[in-house]
Amino acid sequence: MLKKGSCLYQEFYCEENIWHLCQQKELQNLNSKVIFLLPLYQYIAVWQSRLAKKNMPILWDYHVILFVEEENSIWHVYDFDTVLPFKSKAEDYFNVSFSEWYPDFLPFVKLIDRKEYVSHFHSDRSHMVDEFGNWEAPPPEWQTIINEEGVPLADILNLENQTIGKCYSFAEFKTRFKL
Repeated sequence: MLKKGSCLYQEFYCEENIWHLCQQKELQNLNSKVIFLLPLYQYIAVWQSRLAKKNMPILWDYHVILFVEEENSIWHVYDFDTVLPFKSKAEDYFNVSFSEWYPDFLPFVKLIDRKEYVSHFHSDRSHMVDEFGNWEAPPPEWQTIINEEGVPLADILNLENQTIGKCYSFAEFKTRFKL
């Protein structure tokens, strides 16, 4: 079983954290998908985030988690930034992390096969630099994930760009995976 503390992690770099997590040997023979949780408007509201105030959601411009099918076809979520267990049953995770009472803040879900993500993801971290060239959050100590043949993070974050992954509304996603 994967332990959160044994994985590479840098706060505010969820796409890179998940890219590294995808390469863990424990996941190599499992059906795994990277999920980009994307806003229809400007933000998604994520409840149960460790960075949020108690009983409040945090607003993100996007968030990235890992979706893994394990024994008996049960799906689990790995999320570094939740107060829920690092490995949570997907049904539980999605039911408590997002509120249908706030439909404008529900995410669209972009699913990307784990292997495809590892081989095609590209980020120069420019999205974390402000207009003055300052870091908005300290960057990870590991090498930047540069893949000249890859798909830039900005393209993955674009709901209309289907170069990589497949998009679902939150309701479509929950129905498709019976969550």
